[in-house]
Amino acid sequence: MKKLYITFCLLLVSLCIHAQMISGIIVDKKKQPLEFANIVLFSLPDFTFLQGTISDQTGAFNIKSNETKGVLPISSVGYSTILLPCTSSNMGTIQLYSDAQLLYSRPYYAQLRSNVMYINRYTYEGGNPFLLPSLSHNITLGTTYKWVYLSAGYQYVKDAIISFSGAYSEDDPTIALINMINAPDYDKIFASLVLSPTMGLWSPQNKRIVCNKKLSLTAKGFNLPLWNNWTWLTPFISVLAVLPFP
Repeated sequence: MKKLYITFCLLLVSLCIHAQMISGIIVDKKKQPLEFANIVLFSLPDFTFLQGTISDQTGAFNIKSNETKGVLPISSVGYSTILLPCTSSNMGTIQLYSDAQLLYSRPYYAQLRSNVMYINRYTYEGGNPFLLPSLSHNITLGTTYKWVYLSAGYQYVKDAIISFSGAYSEDDPTIALINMINAPDYDKIFASLVLSPTMGLWSPQNKRIVCNKKLSLTAKGFNLPLWNNWTWLTPFISVLAVLPFP
């Protein structure tokens, strides 16, 4: 009976030693706790899934695992995904930043000029002193499972600055005037899929992107583009060598 008790105690000690708790706190830019953030532990160098959890209402998380060394992809809806090396059981405070971006694009000084420059007998180039700054709203969401990464996003652009070719005058429509204008507001939806399996020392990567952009322009006497279709962008394929850590 005494030997059985000692064996049981040694087993408990062994479990306590091997099963350790990885903990931390997820906060946003304003240091406020983030609830329902996804935290996943992967081993290195094979990037094998070990454990996963979500943060509670205080932003805290705990992952019970026999391994404390690996990588921690941390993601949350509306925030950029980060990849942290896991080297200790206490990860401390981890800050996520919003993935919803508000980007201003102001016109260059040359684009605001009021003069017209002669290019050739059929083409003039000018500026537009009435150009407004372009405003872009962007949000991107992404998720990872083993060697598969999927992301999708939405973009809304207001007063986009684009190059426009129109007639210099109604009397002679053969002469084109190229200048910059503010296009009507448009939106774009896009998605990408990245496959990156590991094959020994090699990690081939295949990236596919599809997007849909909607923009219509109307002007007197010109055939202007109408963007309202799904487009497959050129696939991107690369091969990397993955060397094991010493």
